[in-house]
Amino acid sequence: MTTINQFSAPISAQIVPDDILYYYDEPLTFVANTPYFPILCYKFDETANGSVYLAVQTNSRIISGLKNGHISLRRALHNAWCWVIEANSDFAVISSNGFDMAGFPEELLPERHAGLYSHHGFVPDSIQPLASSRPFMSVYFKGGSLGESIPFGVFRTLVDEAYDTLRKVFSPIIRQYRFSEASISNILQIPVRPPAFASLSLEIDRPEADFARVRTNGLIPLQAHQAREQFEGAAGDFMDSVSEITGAARKDRLSKEFAFSHYNTLNALVQITPHKGASFDTVQINADFNGTSSVFIDASTGATIKESFREIARERHDFVGEVIEVSARSNTFIIRRDDGREITCAMIKNIGISTFADGMKVTVSGLFSKRTRRDHLYVAKVALPDGTVIAGS
Repeated sequence: MTTINQFSAPISAQIVPDDILYYYDEPLTFVANTPYFPILCYKFDETANGSVYLAVQTNSRIISGLKNGHISLRRALHNAWCWVIEANSDFAVISSNGFDMAGFPEELLPERHAGLYSHHGFVPDSIQPLASSRPFMSVYFKGGSLGESIPFGVFRTLVDEAYDTLRKVFSPIIRQYRFSEASISNILQIPVRPPAFASLSLEIDRPEADFARVRTNGLIPLQAHQAREQFEGAAGDFMDSVSEITGAARKDRLSKEFAFSHYNTLNALVQITPHKGASFDTVQINADFNGTSSVFIDASTGATIKESFREIARERHDFVGEVIEVSARSNTFIIRRDDGREITCAMIKNIGISTFADGMKVTVSGLFSKRTRRDHLYVAKVALPDGTVIAGS
């Protein structure tokens, strides 16, 4: 390792833990305050005199991301330079030397994609750089055939698939007002920033609902501030659902019922999920509003997700009936089929029931279970008799 002379002197007389992040018989990972700035300390060795820590300058954003499982411990320790500090049991510094982080032995660093806590599971080793204007959301494809130069056909396919995913996330906000699919395409505007190559990073700004692009008879069903809130809500629900799905997939717990409860998210996610034969190996989805969240999906997890979606897609059933009861509290409604049989329809994540009312004639689609008294359906889509989709996809 190359010593950086200006950092060879101790940066503090003591490194007393101010915020203990991981404890096992003793603090192993913690934040300590120095006269200059806070440092993140990670114990990686012991000597006869005490413990040896890798220490890097840190900030509240990195520590928050580490605690919440948004970035890995390895990423939190990434810096241009570092200190190797030997301290006694009272955390008094015995020696402190600065090093170029690029020369620090890789085998002494935490495992790749390891979170601070085991329940964080697989977390990203990267975090978006600070910028004056950060994107609302981004999709980052990596590995495979992606590099400084990307085949045009591959680029076009990935852009189209990313757009399809984002459209499925945000279009229900417009669809609830019973616009046609063609009108939704005109109304829903998703501003995209210039793509970044060396892999492929696609960033979008906050979507907009431009009702001036279609005829509304002078009625604007959604004001700008309402659209802003609902787009943020849709993106937040999507990120939460993706996080739950990937966590279950890595633990091999993607049951049929669980998968169908996330049907709409899966329907959007499979568009950009890596799989065997794909032009990319991993995808990272980021959102940056009300805090930063990030989800990382590798090829193995992607294959599990795709297979789960294929299974539930094969078991999707359609029924026509009249709404006879709506329950906002349980997020369900009941339809009576033409043969008199009743079905309790449970709305899955990201679908509300505000558009339903007694007496409506609808076609519902979802995962069907036959029961003795009243059948049950996890609803993925609801359409009117003319085919207009009013919920789901």
